[in-house]
Amino acid sequence: MAQRAGWAPAGSLIDLGELADAPLPDRDPDPVGVPRWLPPVIIIALVLVGLLGDTPRNDLRLVLTTPSAPASFQLADGVLYAFDGSFAPNHLVAYRIRDGRRLWRVTSPHTSTYDFVTSVGRVALLMPNSCVSPAPVAMVAVDRRSGRTVWRREAVPQQPIVGGRLIVMSRSDVPYGCGETARPGTDPPTFWEAVDAETGRVVWSVPTSRWVRVLFDSGVGRAASQAVFVAPDGTMTSRNLRTGRVTGQLSRPDLAMPTQPQPVDGSPPGFQAPEVAIAGDVAVVVRRRTDPARNAPARLELGAYDLVTLKQRWSTGVSGTTVPQAGAEFYGTSGCGTMLCLYGPTTTVFFDPRDGRERWRTDLSMMVAEGDRGVFGDMSSHGNPWPPERLSIREVRTGRVLAELTNWRPISDGGQSAPMLGYVARGRTWLARIDLRTARAVSIGSAPGWYRSCVTEGPYLACRREDGSVRAWRMTS
Repeated sequence: MAQRAGWAPAGSLIDLGELADAPLPDRDPDPVGVPRWLPPVIIIALVLVGLLGDTPRNDLRLVLTTPSAPASFQLADGVLYAFDGSFAPNHLVAYRIRDGRRLWRVTSPHTSTYDFVTSVGRVALLMPNSCVSPAPVAMVAVDRRSGRTVWRREAVPQQPIVGGRLIVMSRSDVPYGCGETARPGTDPPTFWEAVDAETGRVVWSVPTSRWVRVLFDSGVGRAASQAVFVAPDGTMTSRNLRTGRVTGQLSRPDLAMPTQPQPVDGSPPGFQAPEVAIAGDVAVVVRRRTDPARNAPARLELGAYDLVTLKQRWSTGVSGTTVPQAGAEFYGTSGCGTMLCLYGPTTTVFFDPRDGRERWRTDLSMMVAEGDRGVFGDMSSHGNPWPPERLSIREVRTGRVLAELTNWRPISDGGQSAPMLGYVARGRTWLARIDLRTARAVSIGSAPGWYRSCVTEGPYLACRREDGSVRAWRMTS
């Protein structure tokens, strides 16, 4: 448009063991022959050495184990939020992560469930699922330490704003971004607002069409400073999110919503609706022309505009830059790290947003990018997109391989950060984090049992156990 009660003492320790195998059995009675246990021991030792390399191991100090299996959980600003229950009403339990102390517990309205928390300053914004909750959807801001309600508003948080206290919210009778389709003659307004998260004060408010498209200059959940609003008539408007001031405007009639219903089988021959993406400091419009009857490669027309002023930087027509299969076409566009990505069924093509030139392409999927480095994996090699295989760290601009993460498997999707890695051996889960700056996997220790859905924040790590409960540790090295 984007895990629960009881606690364990902070002093409890997990027996991490050593990064070597179990003690060797007694000496073989034959002093000359090779002991039968020796080859498998050597193999296991080599596997562990290959996994952990020569990086130092971090101890994990247990701080919290939830007494139940939450439906989901989050780790934000030193608090573990555990959502108990998937049906309305559900409960949200907050734990202070440094010592596992339960801070508070709140219950959602009877008609909705809390399923996400945004932490801003001293408050936590509790958000129901806006797409399934009956309108109007109310967001509640509570004090992060006590759970006391500070303010509430019938609006949906969309994006935090650079600076620390403001957050963009949308307010409408139908929540924004829930897949609704346009109907002739129906266009109730949607209000886009910047709200002070700690007080609930509205800093600015702008009415727009219900069918406006909004693109932010940062990923989901990350603080943004600029946004581009695309109106149903194709007008692009760029706004400073801290002030609400319009900084640029551009008319692109080809971005207008169709006035007539589209054919069931897609757009008219020779035309597909352009897409808009933000990559770096430009807004890129990608127009695709193709003739399905000829089954020929699509021709892409790219136009880049300064994100603030919307003045054109460059434009280019690129023919044949489609997935190299007959009739296959790209189905999506987005900024990816420092590049612009066009996606196809089997290929992702990386364009330089500075000049529109194609830099490289790959059959791998990019899981996350930070600056000019990203984590890539193969999500199609075994017919199931998760977990991906052939993990590697690459330069986003060139595709150059910086590190192969063989043997490791992601145990979290990472979201906007690099995923956690894991490997199960001898009844323990060995854990590692990806350091994109140094392009390597750094071991953070191991714990008995099987874990998944891990998240980290600072020195803290939280993972879901086999029984569904959540366990959290502090990495103490």
